[in-house]
Amino acid sequence: MPAISMMIKPVSGACNMRCTYCFYADEAKNRTVGCYGSMTEETLEAIVRKAFAFGDQQVGFTFQGGEPTLAGPAFYQNLLRLERKYNSRGLTVQHALQTNGYCLSDELLAVLKEGGFLLGVSIDGNEAIHDSRRLDQNGNGTYRQVLRTIDRLKAAKIDYNILCVVDNAVADNADACYQALREHRYLQFIPCIEPFGQERTVLDPRKYGEFLIAVFHRYADDYENGHYTSVRTFDNWLQVLLGGQPEECSLRGRCSSNFLLESNGDVFPCDFYALDQWKMGNINQLNFSRLAKTETVRRFVELSLAVDERCRTCPWFRLCRGGCRRDREPLVSGEPLVLNRLCESHRMFFEACADRLKRLASLPLPKSPVQFT
Repeated sequence: MPAISMMIKPVSGACNMRCTYCFYADEAKNRTVGCYGSMTEETLEAIVRKAFAFGDQQVGFTFQGGEPTLAGPAFYQNLLRLERKYNSRGLTVQHALQTNGYCLSDELLAVLKEGGFLLGVSIDGNEAIHDSRRLDQNGNGTYRQVLRTIDRLKAAKIDYNILCVVDNAVADNADACYQALREHRYLQFIPCIEPFGQERTVLDPRKYGEFLIAVFHRYADDYENGHYTSVRTFDNWLQVLLGGQPEECSLRGRCSSNFLLESNGDVFPCDFYALDQWKMGNINQLNFSRLAKTETVRRFVELSLAVDERCRTCPWFRLCRGGCRRDREPLVSGEPLVLNRLCESHRMFFEACADRLKRLASLPLPKSPVQFT
């Protein structure tokens, strides 16, 4: 039996913020049921029980939304209780939670501390940019509230990473965004996901290429000067140059059999594809072994293997590997995958930065904590 890691949406897409670019809100519009409500105790118990029956060595629970903290402290306290009940083989357990950082109670922080949760906190660069898109339900910016939450995480000694979504505004302000975030030490810059079937206007490839170049040189300066700030994508490319495998799924060159669990127990192979046509089954009726062997999973993985002919002769393919399948999704549903929308960005980066990236690979790679996908 393999180790198992799953992503769980305990309140489906429910959220106490109204971010302008939310990819999961777009997915909800493209399926029969938009929001599945809150997870029941019975479904949570089915997940935990079957995860420990299936997994070996390690079981990982990652919680995402919407906003997973809306499930409340009792939900996560119950999770820890169920783990003690079903982890009879003493497997290693990892916990992670991705949050907007807007409203976390002291009681919830105590439970997250008890469970050793790693938190991914969303901040989009500096205050001006963040507050232009990460809004509360009344349309107000949330930057200062999120920073107060981070101060509370530090006081409670709860580990956290920063997740920053990159669109054109962030890309145009690379230095300012990196400077605003570098003190947090562990960063993930996530290219903004384009809505299904719409023209690609959210992130211009040339702007993103310029962003990667600018941030990389700041990252490399810090790396060489002994003030290392982890940037997930750059860390992964260094790992590949050192002969290892990337942990970031978008750099592996193929999709795998993941488990994204909606609040009603429905299971999908990826949070970017929580759509009706990719439903694998329901955890209340099937175990993880059966779910991993469904025809839906086989087809999902097989489709991800398609590689544009231009990639096969590209000198950077070893590092890029075609990128995330979602970035190769055609504008018209049902057509074959196309060249990665960010291909130009990656070419720009490697042509400008490959030599310095190789020099960094000759230095020891500091150990980074688990980061979010």
